This record gives sequence, structure tokens and C-alpha cells, in this order.
Amino acid sequence: MPANVTSTNCIACASGRSPLTSCTACFEYGGQIAVALRRLKFSGRNDIAKSLRCLVQERFNMASRQCDLAVAIPLHRVRLRKRGFNQAQRLLAPLAASAGIPEARSRLWRVRETPAQSRLSRAQRRANLQGAFQADGKVQGKRILLLDDIRTTGATLEAGARALLRAGAREIHGFVVARTEWEG
Repeated sequence: MPANVTSTNCIACASGRSPLTSCTACFEYGGQIAVALRRLKFSGRNDIAKSLRCLVQERFNMASRQCDLAVAIPLHRVRLRKRGFNQAQRLLAPLAASAGIPEARSRLWRVRETPAQSRLSRAQRRANLQGAFQADGKVQGKRILLLDDIRTTGATLEAGARALLRAGAREIHGFVVARTEWEG
């Protein structure tokens, strides 16, 4: 199993270039964690979400202590209909319930369908997600924990965070099961 990753801020968060106040990654992406996340995402294996919860719950509890709401990165309705579920939502629901933090399903949504990110460069990912998310004003003044399954370049989390901040959120803390980059 990959080594546990600390929640030290990456260079972008530490330099203030990111809209995220912080981002916690539980693991480096690879090995059995990568296999589990791919199966969760593409095979609909809900049992994997339950197993991952056991591995990340303690870190989630620590990260969510400073937050008012927990929000999963949403899928566009077309992708959601095709896949049948949102893997980030499947991860978030039991984590938030166990931590006692309210889960806000309808505070952030994807307003524009975007191509899959997996084969895009860092710059292409950022451009691909520009204007893809919208948030409602009920996040005004809230500290939000924004969850996704994997962080590669941070483009998805940052685009979601920008939409939440535009809607008045006070700060956004990212949380991912695994990250593919480690900048420090």
C-alpha cells in the first residue's frame, strides 16, 4: 500500500496562488489505492467506498474540524446519468456522517459538460474547467471542505473552489483520497 501523505500544503497553496486554503491528501496515487479508486470510479464498486472510508476517516475528521460544510466535486448531469453515480459523493456521504459535518449536495454544481481530464496537460485541464462550476449563495461566509477522489494537477478542486468563493464562501479546504503529484 502507498505511503500515507502528510497534509503539508503544496507549493501552490503555500504561495497563495491557489484558491484553496489547504488540501489534505491521504495517499500518493499508486499501487492498491490506484486500483481501488479506478474500480470505484469505473466499476461502480460501492464496497470500495466503504473500505476507503476506514482508511481515510481519521484524516477526514481532522480536516473537517475547521469547516462548516462538506461538498463533493459534482459531475455534470450527462456524465452522472451515464455513470449512474458520483464517486466523490459516494466517498463523502459516510465520511461526513461519521464526522458530524453537514453534507451539502446542492451547493455546487457543474454547469458545463467537459471532456475527461485524464489525457490533458495542466494548462488544458485549467482551461477545460474554466466556468464549469457554479455555487449557490447559501455558502456565504462558510468554511467548506471540498472533496474529490484524486488530485492530479489540482485544476478540478481549484475550479470548484473558485465557484464557491465567488458565491461568498469564506475559505475552501480540499480533501482527496490520493494525489499524483507531490510538490513538497
